[in-house]
Amino acid sequence: MKVGVCMFFTKDIECYAKYTYELNRRYCEKHGYDLIHSNKRFYKDRTPHWERLPLLLKHLPKYHYLIWIDADAFFNEGAPSIIENIDFIFSKDRRLQTINSGLFVVKNTKYSIEFLKRWAFDKEVYAYSEAQSKWNDQNGIIYLYENNVMNIQKKSKVYPYGVLQRFIPDKHAVVYHMAGESNEDRVKKLEEILKKSTDSI
Repeated sequence: MKVGVCMFFTKDIECYAKYTYELNRRYCEKHGYDLIHSNKRFYKDRTPHWERLPLLLKHLPKYHYLIWIDADAFFNEGAPSIIENIDFIFSKDRRLQTINSGLFVVKNTKYSIEFLKRWAFDKEVYAYSEAQSKWNDQNGIIYLYENNVMNIQKKSKVYPYGVLQRFIPDKHAVVYHMAGESNEDRVKKLEEILKKSTDSI
C-alpha cells in the first residue's frame, strides 16, 4: 500500500515549517510513507490555504491514500497510522464547526477525486467560503459536509476533536496543530520539541 503525506508552505513561513517538515519526515520514515512538499502556487486569486486541493489532486492517482497536514502541524512522537478503508477521514474542530481541514485522509477512488474537484473548483463553494471571511478552504468543506453534497456524510468518517488533532500539546492526539499561535511561539516550541525528540518517532 502506497501512502503519501502532503504539505504546502512557502519561504514566508519556512521559519517554523522547516521544523514541522522534519518531524513529519520522521513519522513518514517510520511508517514507510512518502512526504510530499510543494511551494508552487496553483491559484492566482486565492489564499495559500486552497493550495492543498490541487496538490492532492495532482498526486492522488499515484497513491492508495494521501494524508493532508497543515504546515503548522506535526505528528506526535509515536503516533499511529490513521489509514482506514473509507474515502475520507476528517477531524472535528474544537468549536461548533463541523470539520477542521488541517488534517485529513483521502483514499484514491473515483468518488474522492470528483469530490476534491468539487471542493477545489465549484464556484458556489468558493463564493460561500469567501462570504464567511474566516477559514478559507475550511469553509468549503464545512459547506459541503453540512449540506451532504455528493453524499459526503456517508463517504467519510469524522473523528471528535482531540483524537486526530489538538491545538495544545497532547501526546494522546495523533497531531499537534499549532493553529492560531504566533510564528515566534511556534519556532520556540518546535525547537524545544526537536531537541527532546529522538529519531525513533
